[in-house]
Amino acid sequence: MCLSWAWWREQIEIPEPLIKEYLPEGNFHLQEERRLFYVAMTRAKTGLFLTSAEDYGGKRKKRPSLFLHELGLVSSGVKSKATGKVELRPKINLEAFKLPLPKAFYYSQISTFKKCPLEYKYQYILNLPHPGNGSLSFGSTVHKAFEKFLNLYHQKLNSQDLFGAAEPELPPFETLKKMYEESWIDDWYDSASQKEEYKARGQRIMKDFFADCLKNPPKPKFIEKRFKLKLGDYYFTGKIDRGDETGSGLTLIDYKTGAPRPIEKVEKEQLFIYQWAAQELGEKVSGLEYWFLEKGLDKIAFLGDDKDIEKMKSGLLETINEIIECIKSNSFLKADQQASHRSKCRYLELEL
Repeated sequence: MCLSWAWWREQIEIPEPLIKEYLPEGNFHLQEERRLFYVAMTRAKTGLFLTSAEDYGGKRKKRPSLFLHELGLVSSGVKSKATGKVELRPKINLEAFKLPLPKAFYYSQISTFKKCPLEYKYQYILNLPHPGNGSLSFGSTVHKAFEKFLNLYHQKLNSQDLFGAAEPELPPFETLKKMYEESWIDDWYDSASQKEEYKARGQRIMKDFFADCLKNPPKPKFIEKRFKLKLGDYYFTGKIDRGDETGSGLTLIDYKTGAPRPIEKVEKEQLFIYQWAAQELGEKVSGLEYWFLEKGLDKIAFLGDDKDIEKMKSGLLETINEIIECIKSNSFLKADQQASHRSKCRYLELEL
């Protein structure tokens, strides 16, 4: 015997007095959005941040949420009427909100804090989204294409070592070109013409890179190699773009998609970190190289000694301790105002 749902679903009715739910009036979808907004707010345990921005990367400017108007957090002439009832209790006085203390750091966090303590707070503590840009999208595209190509060649080299075959040929240029097209990130370019200019630049870079591989066959041992190093009471993490085996040791390589220029101190420190990481992994490092890709392929080489490495580690730990103190006392604003760039900081208006 088969009983359909329609036959018995009304047999046990819920008494009407037990139904506490308010029935929505007006726009049902808006009521559902308001309910989800309320649920999200009430899940906060130690703090609640409501943010709004005019630009999230689209073509149109965004207006503050209707619910921010209803809460009285945004003042404007917008009038709205709730389609259901939402009760917010009076604010409870809690002890000062404590920002979370990280146990691990990576280089971009360190450089961001040095540049702008408030930017560090908003990006790495509050995790607020920030817009990208065309150059970052392009750089990620080039890195990913090189990574795929070198991984494919690395697999062939490993097969050759296992079976004692002759040194394999490089994958053809068409393979690299296809990998570049598959890795293309289409976001954050200012215009269609800028995007096309970057695409054409990337095609030139692929040709120059492939020509260098033919002339100097790579022997990659590290490809986007991740590392985690102990530094004082903390950990320092990151990844090495590329490490090639040579007769005298490992050459560590970092790609720059821009034009050739003198290496800055912070950029040297970044490769000193890679050198430190490789040495911790038991590798002998024979060279550090920046490859500038925009106008041909320009290589700038150097190498750190023990003194350089220790000085770099000491500087990192000093900055990490400054970050920890700022987090404990929530004094990013004070640190930012003491910096020489303070008049240009776009985060100041969020704090003042």
